[in-house]
Amino acid sequence: MKIFAVYANPILIEKPKWFDDFYRSYGGGYDLHITLKQSCFVDEKDEEDIQGKLANFFASLKIPNHIINIVFDVIVIPKEGCIMVNARANSTLNQLQKNIVHALKDYSHYTTPELEAYEKNFIGHMTIARDVSLVAESFAVLRSDCFFKTEVRNITCIFVNEQTLEESQNQNNKRIYKL
Repeated sequence: MKIFAVYANPILIEKPKWFDDFYRSYGGGYDLHITLKQSCFVDEKDEEDIQGKLANFFASLKIPNHIINIVFDVIVIPKEGCIMVNARANSTLNQLQKNIVHALKDYSHYTTPELEAYEKNFIGHMTIARDVSLVAESFAVLRSDCFFKTEVRNITCIFVNEQTLEESQNQNNKRIYKL
């Protein structure tokens, strides 16, 4: 049994001055990403089929200049859990997410039950802190300047045995698809 997910890789074009130090301290070591297909359990034999479906999907995808521009500017600071920055409305990103989920509709054994609802009610966001209870900075700093301008040029499908930082950073576990 493996776990797979699909996510976009945002490239930061503009970011707040406080962001780099903050993310190093509280991001948990993970790369910034926008989850498009939530993590699901699959048999190892399905890995090739998923890759084939994604390869076919991206081969026929028509994105102008092969780039999606996304602005993130709404900070979400919950009482517990992750701190996120939500994207402004972006029809291209939303349609891409829906189309990827549809292309992989046969693979929906989610690693936790709430992920299915989260995927169906997609809100593009980047997680900037893994645990709000660990954040020492004043939340006022986060709220003062929360403007991120990003570009997405590729999408990653990852296959891991366990959801750990080490496995998520292992390039052998990733398949990259260009927009």
